[in-house]
Amino acid sequence: MESAGQQLVLQSYPGLQFFAIFNPKLQFDEESISSSDLDETELEVKRKLLCFIRFDGAETSSFQKFKLIGMIEGLQDFSSKFRGGNKLRFIDTQKTRLILLNVEQDYWLVLSIRLAEVKVTATNEKIFTLRFLALPEYTEAELQEGYRWWRLHNGEFSFNYNQLPLDSFTQLLEDWWYTWCKNKWVNFEIKSEGFVDVDHSFRKSSIELPNGFTDSLEANLAEWMSEDPEILDIIIMNTTKTPIKNFGVLWKNKDSKFEQESIVDLIRYQQCIALTVGLTTNNLSEGNVLSPSEVDPTSPEEERENLFYLIANQSLSFLEPSKNFLTTQLGNILYPATMTLDAMSSISGYMPEVSWFYNKGETPPTLEAPQANDDAENTPDAKVNEKRGKFLIGMVKLHTNTDEKEICDKLVFLKQKDEPTYMEHKLLIYEVAGLTFTAIYRGDCASLNEPEYYRKLEDSLYKIWQTCLYRLVLENIKEYQSCVKSEPSTFYYLLYDRPSDSHQSSFPVISFRGSDEDFGELDSDVFSTLTLKDNETIKGSILNSTSKPKNAKEISKSQLISLNQSILSLSTESRSEQEILLPDEKLLKTGRNWWVLFKDLGESQAYGTSLIIAKKFDSKDPSKKDIFNNSDSDDNLVSSLGEDVSEWWEQFTRSV
Repeated sequence: MESAGQQLVLQSYPGLQFFAIFNPKLQFDEESISSSDLDETELEVKRKLLCFIRFDGAETSSFQKFKLIGMIEGLQDFSSKFRGGNKLRFIDTQKTRLILLNVEQDYWLVLSIRLAEVKVTATNEKIFTLRFLALPEYTEAELQEGYRWWRLHNGEFSFNYNQLPLDSFTQLLEDWWYTWCKNKWVNFEIKSEGFVDVDHSFRKSSIELPNGFTDSLEANLAEWMSEDPEILDIIIMNTTKTPIKNFGVLWKNKDSKFEQESIVDLIRYQQCIALTVGLTTNNLSEGNVLSPSEVDPTSPEEERENLFYLIANQSLSFLEPSKNFLTTQLGNILYPATMTLDAMSSISGYMPEVSWFYNKGETPPTLEAPQANDDAENTPDAKVNEKRGKFLIGMVKLHTNTDEKEICDKLVFLKQKDEPTYMEHKLLIYEVAGLTFTAIYRGDCASLNEPEYYRKLEDSLYKIWQTCLYRLVLENIKEYQSCVKSEPSTFYYLLYDRPSDSHQSSFPVISFRGSDEDFGELDSDVFSTLTLKDNETIKGSILNSTSKPKNAKEISKSQLISLNQSILSLSTESRSEQEILLPDEKLLKTGRNWWVLFKDLGESQAYGTSLIIAKKFDSKDPSKKDIFNNSDSDDNLVSSLGEDVSEWWEQFTRSV
């Protein structure tokens, strides 16, 4: 155990120990297994254990595996009897943390993590610590996410067990989960969307939509889908990440043929790819999480914010669609932060002139979908008539410098409401100016093998983009430029809607990429008693230079992770140094002068069922002293966080 004031030297970071999948109820045909050389223990392990991957190089005997399965079964049986039927989810021992997850009936995932090891300088004693680990609820959520990615790309365990020879199934499990574990857990800290990921909800875009937008879009989509009955469903997403609140789903079919959990899995998969490595054909073709070392587009010699580096490497432009649109498609090669909003006048000439509002089901008679003309001169007028969309999945270009194309399939397993299990379906993904259309088809759809089908489909999708969505691109660009020029926000919000499993958020995304940083650059109060042995640098950890703030008002990566840890802890344990409680509201104080509001909005609100706001008060801010008395009413703590929060909340609720 650690004690205050101890000087500790880091010996090793947390690491993967082993991963296992087992089902105690499985049976096999003993005649198909040569049991002459297997004793009873080995037969039992072979029957129950589908996958066992060791990451630390240690040998594990059949007897040890048998004991592990027996221990987990025993603990779960004990837990169900004395904990109201609740299953045991994790176990912390002196040296390890064990995460236990029941994913399908009787199928269990087991993840073992070796704890970080430190040395006490005064005694040279080596001890293990929970530092550098997220809360177990978060690691459990990451493991759950792994299963959902598996199910999306391979189907349920039970389906594979019944369809594949046992040896083929177990080999597939071992290969897939080895890749997932190694690439996912580069470190065990909070990453990506942080505490939000625990709820497995998808992100909705918070971009302001004009009146009539949804009706107009739905009318056009309904007409298009009625003309093409092979399309089962459609999802439209905004992939612009600056500001991050605008990233997310713009439209999802409320009358979808698919189970909500299945659609949520598909959306979260695409959003994870977009936030981490970018939506490209290669990245979307993969059925597993990619290694950070394989996808990090930056190099030590290049500045991360160097726009010319992005222009010279067009394959990387998908990481920030608005920046790419400003530079490569509009011909503006100035650094966006130096441009004025007056420059937006040049964009209006680029956009097609169509009416933004019209009666439901009507299309302006003057609107014609532009057709690319190979013989047209390269003039500004000709550029307006070129389609600037592209298929990410579908009829894709083989190389960026040629016109040669081929059909790229994406097979996924989704569950329709009238089907008993997850079935094969195919995706088509079309992107234009940072907005993506994802269409879902049957797995045996013959039209997806015909090049002519893609040409007709592109005409339809591009027409919908022109008619309904192009002004959102303009809004994306304006907000992007405003964001890079403005001061960082003083607070973050999350609106969660339980019925739709969705959320809107302005919380920054935590990059999973790491780089070297000297320990001296770390925040002084973060792990202040921990030093590194032999002048070692920290790689890919919570204390990481990729988030070093540009100015004192920006939040660093270490602070952001700490804030996410605190919110997750407060939401599960409801403990704080100071707190204000009202019916359906809770205002809690955490470290570094952060105050976090938890507000239950009820089930009838159009914008969500619960609200979380996090705001950091400056130590010299006089309003901080009166935070307990700042509320303007007895039943609303939002106003206690300051005028900026009150104004945002009033404007947001009025716009919904």
